[in-house]
Amino acid sequence: MFKKFITLFIITTFVLVLSACGKKTPDNTEKEGVAYGITHTDYVGVATVKVKAEQVTDASFNEYYLPNTWAKLKTVEAEEVPADVVADGATWYGKYLVIGDRHFTGELRDEPLKIGEKTYTKQTVKYSAEDIDDLYVWLTEKEENRKWYVEELVAGNAYVATSDFEKSELEADAPVTSEGELGFTKLETNYWHGENFPLGWQGNMAEIVKAIKGTKMNATVDTIEKGEDNKWRIDGVVSGATLADFKDYYLLAQTAYNKALAA
Repeated sequence: MFKKFITLFIITTFVLVLSACGKKTPDNTEKEGVAYGITHTDYVGVATVKVKAEQVTDASFNEYYLPNTWAKLKTVEAEEVPADVVADGATWYGKYLVIGDRHFTGELRDEPLKIGEKTYTKQTVKYSAEDIDDLYVWLTEKEENRKWYVEELVAGNAYVATSDFEKSELEADAPVTSEGELGFTKLETNYWHGENFPLGWQGNMAEIVKAIKGTKMNATVDTIEKGEDNKWRIDGVVSGATLADFKDYYLLAQTAYNKALAA
């Protein structure tokens, strides 16, 4: 009798173990996704989103300047525009740029850049390399292109050059870091700040993060609206953010969120 009980106990335990192995354990690990997109028309935005149990646990944003910002030069007294400068009226830009292992040459556009129904008025200089006809258009085409651009700027592999693509001595008229060095991002150059801007850029980014934390980022463009108080709402919930292209940042974060889920 005792042997039968032991045998029955072993069989029951074995069945329970097999049953437990067959059940799928919920994935509660925190995952991270990173997305690269064109934001506010003239920047490459990067969103990093952390997700656990399908909910956003944290997020961050940064935006990288395009050459229309970091390749802008200080003008000097001259009878004619130097050969290594592209002049847009009274504004000068470096004609030659190095980004990563690519060498770009700029020329003033004959007419404003237009993609689809949208006109890009700040992209007055077209930069071309051997394998890239138009840097800005190329960046809009694929996320991997934007990722490459960001990674080269992060590594410091971007500068205004001479005609032989050595680093130029022309002085930049572009945002700088707190150390006075040329800055490539809004974060490191303290973009849009001061007493007249209660939120500014960093404050707006913080409000977006606050609004998406704890959500499953399932809102659509149609459910994102700006109220009469100038604050954006997601599915009717007030976010606190007031910047113009809120939808750009939400959709970029949504892409990063989906990448985290798929990780």
